[in-house]
This record gives sequence, structure tokens and C-alpha cells, in this order.
Amino acid sequence: MSESRDALGAASTGGPAGGPEQAADRKAGAAARLGGEVENAIGRRLKAMYDDVLNEPVPDRFLDLLAKLDRKEPSGGAGGDKA
Repeated sequence: MSESRDALGAASTGGPAGGPEQAADRKAGAAARLGGEVENAIGRRLKAMYDDVLNEPVPDRFLDLLAKLDRKEPSGGAGGDKA
């Protein structure tokens, strides 16, 4: 019976029944169901992807933009406001 109410609550509010607290509890429960081996494999793959991104070269257009910003003189204060 509680499953019916949960589904009804989710449908009537347009989101998970019970609000953000219960949604967070469900996410925590799902993470707890993953085995340590699965979590480790996911962590290793995410780290490998992150390392790949860090090792990618900076595009020339970004380097050009940074060089232009370095050459630009400060406008006389934080935020460029002239009071």
C-alpha cells in the first residue's frame, strides 16, 4: 500500500514523494547496494577519464584569448566600476 501512495505522491507533485530528503535517502540506498568492487571500478574509470582530459592540449583559440587578456591593461579597480 505504501508503494501506491509513493507513486501517487510522485505523480501528483511532479517529483519524488516526500521531497528532497527522501530522494537523497533513496540515492544513498542505491549507492549502498553497489558492491565495493563496482564502486572501485567506477572510481578507476572516472579517474582515468579525468586524467585524459587534464592531459589534452589547450586549444589555440583559448591560448590566444589568454594572451589578449594578459596584454589588456586593468581598468582601474575591481569590477571595472568608475565612481
